[in-house]
Amino acid sequence: MPRVRMEIEIDLDIETAARWFAGLDDDQMCKFLVAVAKETESYPCSPENQWYYLGGHLRNCECSTDGARDMVRKWAYWLEHSDHH
Repeated sequence: MPRVRMEIEIDLDIETAARWFAGLDDDQMCKFLVAVAKETESYPCSPENQWYYLGGHLRNCECSTDGARDMVRKWAYWLEHSDHH
């Protein structure tokens, strides 16, 4: 049976999205991040700009935390060193 793609708007606050993401297993988290990367392919300019701004925000903004920065660093580390698949 063919799949139908539907787009709907939903109200989703940051805390609810964070709880949802944190509750995923590693396979689901990976699939989500792959989907995010695919979405950025449709940006009118390079997604590198968004990653630049995001990195600066995480590094310099008072709304960021050491925990968030450490999490991203650990993702980058394990991306290069993990043997899990």
